[in-house]
Amino acid sequence: MPLLLSQQWMEVLNARQEIRAVSLDISRAFDTVWHPALLTKLSSHGIQGHLHSWLADFLSCRSQRVALNGVLSSPLPVQAGVPQGSVLGPVLFLVFINDLSDSLENPLFLFADDSTLCRTICHPSDRQAAASSLTADLDKITNWSNTWNMSFNPDKSHTLTMSLRKDRLQNPPIHFLNNPLEEVFSFKLLGLTICHDLSWESHISNLASKASRRLGILRRAKSFLGPLELLTTYKAFVRSLMEYCSPLWAGAPASHLSRLHAVETRAFKIIGISRNEAESLGLSLNHRRLVGGLSVFYRLLSSLAPPALSAICPHHISTGRSRSANNPLLVKLPKSRITAHLHFHSSFSPPLE
Repeated sequence: MPLLLSQQWMEVLNARQEIRAVSLDISRAFDTVWHPALLTKLSSHGIQGHLHSWLADFLSCRSQRVALNGVLSSPLPVQAGVPQGSVLGPVLFLVFINDLSDSLENPLFLFADDSTLCRTICHPSDRQAAASSLTADLDKITNWSNTWNMSFNPDKSHTLTMSLRKDRLQNPPIHFLNNPLEEVFSFKLLGLTICHDLSWESHISNLASKASRRLGILRRAKSFLGPLELLTTYKAFVRSLMEYCSPLWAGAPASHLSRLHAVETRAFKIIGISRNEAESLGLSLNHRRLVGGLSVFYRLLSSLAPPALSAICPHHISTGRSRSANNPLLVKLPKSRITAHLHFHSSFSPPLE
């Protein structure tokens, strides 16, 4: 979802338009799935008979209790929520919220309990209509939540206007649960920091800060572990953080990426390997981002990804003039009016024509 949404929003900004997005927060999402309603929805999807009875048994006869200072409370039955940590839990939750977007005018993007409602604004004169439409959709979402005993938290729901216009904050308010939503400069989408101009500077800065704090794990472990064990610890706790969703932002300016490289250099120093050794072993962030971006590019170009994602890949060029010109990997980048759009496509594409 982050790749698809980022590409769509980049195209809108590149066309000199705006996006009004609303990030919604479901209160205790997995714990408030109402069992009778979930079983009704399963029946409406054709799940009946022994399978329906088996799922009903899976949800029923569960209890919970509280332990405080070694004293246990009496057990109480659990009549809502899907078992977390199970394979079926997330699937049942998705079945429960699958109809949330059925009656909405604007697209609602769902990934588990992370939901984002958005609308494209072609001209500043359309801002009032966009705000009214989004507010109407939020009213429908409120009605849905009241019907199915699930609540949204207005204090943790925000609106973000993605635009390069100087007057982007002159937007009519969007109301949710009778309260105007707070307009923010960025919000989190599945761990990614999305800014109003779709630049990745804040996201990379946050990654560098978190990764730098995690270097303390390596320092404390250095007295007990050898270089190989320290390298494994670095890969698991530090590098994995600095590589999260890197195909989306790997084309960011070098001045932004240098913050990650500084953390990487400090990590290599703690482990006891030089940068040249790391690069020769393919351990450097630069190398791994390139490989990761090319892997995504290949999957998109070869239609190995879902159709909605494959559709964002640049078109193949076939001139017929030479053997190399008919290379199936030869594509042409779309024209970019803004730097962020160009950086986005260069994140997961090889040098293109």
